[in-house]
Amino acid sequence: MKSLLARVSVAATTVIAVPACFGHEGPRQYPEWNVSSVATPVGCANMTTWVAKSGKEGVLVTVHLQGTQPQACQVELTGLTLALADRHYGATKLPAPPTLGAGTEVFLYVPIHFDADAAWNDDAQREGNLIVGVRGHADVTLPVKVSLRDNRDCIDEVAPVPPPPPPPPPAPVQP
Repeated sequence: MKSLLARVSVAATTVIAVPACFGHEGPRQYPEWNVSSVATPVGCANMTTWVAKSGKEGVLVTVHLQGTQPQACQVELTGLTLALADRHYGATKLPAPPTLGAGTEVFLYVPIHFDADAAWNDDAQREGNLIVGVRGHADVTLPVKVSLRDNRDCIDEVAPVPPPPPPPPPAPVQP
């Protein structure tokens, strides 16, 4: 029992002592999907789109709608597709159409499930287009590209500990 406790204690100490980022390696990098989007007029609103979350199993796309007209209107997404090389991945579920007025802002969240890990490892699948369908309007096609993002936990590493101050001088010897 004592031997097991000693081994567990050593293992726990090792895990605690090993830093998440090694100074000589730099921060770890992760793939992150990015969309080049500007405000695009779609009927009674302006639409801006970006990838809110990147993961191994897909992306979460944010569609930001801002009403531009005083009368109430609806903007309905009819599709959201990520087109990479010869593969197309559609939205898992589209949100209900929001009602907008002048200055009204709505954020819609649209998941797209696909093997993003495999896409990252295939050079041909690292860039393409995000195609947003809006009822009554031509599809909006936005360039999308995967890039590397630094692990934020490693960027602001703790400064090195300064050396300890010199020891005080020895006390005078009494005769």
